[in-house]
Amino acid sequence: MQWTKFGDTINNVSSGHEQLASGAESLKLYGQFNGEANYSGVEQGISVSDGDELLASAEAFIAAGDSIAGTGNQVYLKIDYYNELYGEFGSSEYISSDGILLADGSSVNDLWFNRELFSVAPEGAVEARLALVFGQQNDASGAVFVDNVQFSLTAVPEPTSLLLLTGVGSMILLRRRRR
Repeated sequence: MQWTKFGDTINNVSSGHEQLASGAESLKLYGQFNGEANYSGVEQGISVSDGDELLASAEAFIAAGDSIAGTGNQVYLKIDYYNELYGEFGSSEYISSDGILLADGSSVNDLWFNRELFSVAPEGAVEARLALVFGQQNDASGAVFVDNVQFSLTAVPEPTSLLLLTGVGSMILLRRRRR
């Protein structure tokens, strides 16, 4: 899937190999230093239907040498829902968001930590867009690295499959008890 950048005014949304949880590159996010509260990051979308269940996860790392400790800076892991593919955030095409805090000024430095977000697509949603958002306050310094991002629909077994799994599980338990 292709990532789309936003708020990348000074190359403050980039990938590299400075800090890695795994693989060859990670995402580095920091603020725009424009004198006001600002938001930067990346996003990518998938098609959904009402009631679809989604799971997003990511690992974050804050280097002590470029920490956001003690600042109002925050990074969010969000799923934004739209009633139209490629809809614009904040427009009539935007429905709602679910999100969790991935990192902030009280997060531990020099340690990768994982966060997960579970969400259900609301009525009318046709696109779910995962967003990693760095919010900078008062030109505060610091950067956050993000790696191992996962975003997918969760597999929900159909009722007949669930009955089959329950039946197989019961047979295994009965067989073990007989031994």
